[in-house]
Amino acid sequence: FHYAIIHIDNQIFNRGNDTMDFSFLLVGINAKYIHSNPAIYYLRTYAINHSENKKEWSYAIEIAEYTINQEKGEVIRDIFKHNADVIAFSCYLWNISFLALTSSYDKPV
Repeated sequence: FHYAIIHIDNQIFNRGNDTMDFSFLLVGINAKYIHSNPAIYYLRTYAINHSENKKEWSYAIEIAEYTINQEKGEVIRDIFKHNADVIAFSCYLWNISFLALTSSYDKPV
């Protein structure tokens, strides 16, 4: 992930413009609403702190969290509403079947 962020960061900001051309969505699927997914927050913070343009990256990387109890169609629709260029999922043993279905869609339902 680190290499991908730095590679994209160099491509975007070495083109002579100061705007972010890509948007990212980090998705966490939790067991309950009261749980949070620290992995996606760490990834976002790491990417921002290791980029050349921290302000642009802070706006370009969004976080979305859901639970395994939510309807899959609702989750998929919400993910597509973000209109992100890159979607990354945080996977754990207990949510992998939910993610397998969710991440298999390539267009809105």
